[in-house]
Amino acid sequence: MFLPPRCPNRACRSHREPAPCFFIRDGVYHARCRSHPVPRFRCRLCVRCFSRQTFRADRRQKKPHINAICLDLMVACVGLRQAARILRVARRTVERRTLFIVATAVGPLRRKGRMTRHQRRQRTAHEALHGRRPSRSPMAVRKVLSSLRPIVPRTATVVLESDEKPIYGQVGRVLFGRRFRWNTHSASTRRDRANPLFPINHTNARLRHFLARLRRRTWCVSKRREKLHDHLKIAALWSNFCRGITRRTRTTPAQALGMARRGYRLEEILAWREDWESRSPALQN
Repeated sequence: MFLPPRCPNRACRSHREPAPCFFIRDGVYHARCRSHPVPRFRCRLCVRCFSRQTFRADRRQKKPHINAICLDLMVACVGLRQAARILRVARRTVERRTLFIVATAVGPLRRKGRMTRHQRRQRTAHEALHGRRPSRSPMAVRKVLSSLRPIVPRTATVVLESDEKPIYGQVGRVLFGRRFRWNTHSASTRRDRANPLFPINHTNARLRHFLARLRRRTWCVSKRREKLHDHLKIAALWSNFCRGITRRTRTTPAQALGMARRGYRLEEILAWREDWESRSPALQN
């Protein structure tokens, strides 16, 4: 039986320090998208009404039953338009279903590396028309590394394994000072299991396999960086908490780190709102 963890009214004292009986039951209502009645409650202090749906991630959604199927499609290298056709919904409906679980960042980067003469001429012509593309790599690196500061103990040494890109060391030293240690490895080293960067190389390969937007040659091009970022959040959530590292063990990355007791079904991770995760009934066992 569902019991509200706290009053959703942030100005109410029962939101910060809820008493065991801070609420009273206030009937039920019937939603069009659900076959069962939804219980309602009333806070004894602020007299605000709320329901079980207030604490769920699919609140205000008209078709919550397609969430799990939609997430499956988003990590199966299916484009947004094709996912909308399969689900028989509008493309905008698919675009609005986003989640957040870990720090990720995206940004523009000028094309470089190996290019043919024709590709160099194309880049020169494009830059003459639109200007040189600015590099937002430092901003993205800072955003990701900054997310570690609240969770890393102040006395702990922060070790970063990466390639020889200078920005990693510069940003790391600024954020963590003398306790930052940077181990560099050549990007041209064979990318097998003996390579210290195998975990990140393998993760990048998996993401390119799961997400149509990240493939080298594809029709699924991201027109907006924030949409690509949203898709990365969905893939990170699914990869960390639902998909096993190997098919034999079925152990998820979250289990391997001790962050979760078991792997979760899609319906579970899509059930509760992010700001209630510490008290979400679906994630207690």
